[in-house]
Amino acid sequence: SGAAADDARASDEELAEARAALDALSAEERASTDGRMRAARLALASGQPDEAVRELAPLARRNGAPAPLLALYGQALLAAGQVEEAARAYASSEARDATLPEALYGRAQMAVRGRNAREAFYHLDRLDRALVVHDRPAGFRASALLLRARAQRFAGNDAEARRTFARVLATGAAPPEAYFHFAEAHVGHDGRAAREAFARYLELAPDGYYARRARRALGMPE
Repeated sequence: SGAAADDARASDEELAEARAALDALSAEERASTDGRMRAARLALASGQPDEAVRELAPLARRNGAPAPLLALYGQALLAAGQVEEAARAYASSEARDATLPEALYGRAQMAVRGRNAREAFYHLDRLDRALVVHDRPAGFRASALLLRARAQRFAGNDAEARRTFARVLATGAAPPEAYFHFAEAHVGHDGRAAREAFARYLELAPDGYYARRARRALGMPE
């Protein structure tokens, strides 16, 4: 697969506020590491990962690039479909700071993409410990729990995975793709729950990464 599956998008109002704040920076502030990272986050939220990569690449390639920047660079690369480069960026970020939640999340995400449950659990357990010290928003925690549920499925722990997927949805901060994965986990187990979750995913992300598969599962035209 190409781009990362992340159907979460900021609202138009949030994007407008972030763009206005970026435009208000001086030229010096805009060229700083913080300014470039803010621009990259805005590009990612706007669905422009290639622009985020362009913002961060010059800084990420320097010796001594900070761990948060490298983790954000990994996120941008993955969203742009540059999977191997993203894996290297996340590994470099972790090497700089082994307790940075975004670095550990990225390492776990790469393991889940590779369907390597054992490695995913290793990084997710470390991420859980890091989150005790480094607080992160509910959406980040929900996404991390979603990775654990997917790893549980790969490991063959279907019943446990279904319970974890349900916990993700119960957070109230679940990304849209959580509904798709919940639905897939319930196919052949609870058809009604699966259909409702596929439909909910399509309501939230009609053009999302998994939209064609969700429509196919519901017998809808792709």
